[in-house]
Amino acid sequence: MPSAAYLLHRRAFQESSAIIECFTEDQGIVSLVARGIKRARSRWFGLMQPFLLLQINWVGKTELKTLTQVDSPGLQ
Repeated sequence: MPSAAYLLHRRAFQESSAIIECFTEDQGIVSLVARGIKRARSRWFGLMQPFLLLQINWVGKTELKTLTQVDSPGLQ
């Protein structure tokens, strides 16, 4: 189930990924690994801007989760 979230911060992680921190309605602040988003061909390349309203999904049981889906209802 997608959660509404705002991207608060993004920092580089490995060669093509980033660690992002999002504020969500349900979970509060969540740290996520966004794999491959620094590649120009990434489908999420332009969506990872601070304070943009996003609909996100993630998986993981530890403190650092993995981002699986991103959509921006404000850009449609």
